[in-house]
Amino acid sequence: MSLSKEAWIFFIFKYFKVQMKRFVLLFIFLFLANTVSAHPPCGDFLKLHNKKPKYLEFIQCKKTQNAQISTLQAAYRVKGKYASEVEKYLINMFGMQLLKFVCCIWESVPNQKGERYGHYKNDSESYYTVSMGTEDTLHSEREDWYKIDWFYVTVELLLESP
Repeated sequence: MSLSKEAWIFFIFKYFKVQMKRFVLLFIFLFLANTVSAHPPCGDFLKLHNKKPKYLEFIQCKKTQNAQISTLQAAYRVKGKYASEVEKYLINMFGMQLLKFVCCIWESVPNQKGERYGHYKNDSESYYTVSMGTEDTLHSEREDWYKIDWFYVTVELLLESP
């Protein structure tokens, strides 16, 4: 028993129609899978993870490059009169190093192990670094921190492995 020409055309048409649907569904699945991100959206990371200290003000978050590694960088600021409190919190919570006056800015300097920045991993294994410092200032004594308008905190989320 052989199929008529019309039956063959109908069969081939149905077969390709099913295959086309599968292809379209596969394409949509791959597109959506590629747009879903394992990391959180750019934003206030410290607030997101319930680790934001009092007095710290979120400024912005942007995608950037750090040593050719893609990162999301959240910027914060704190008034000089509260900087010591925030510094202590970041040291205790994330292991950031104590700020020191170097040349004309306050920044954390590496310890004996070479560690400079604080860090943490969240539940989904995303890796964040935490740093704090100032812009140029003439105030080189801790007692004068209240005279410095702003200290800045940066939290970076690495989007790929170094």
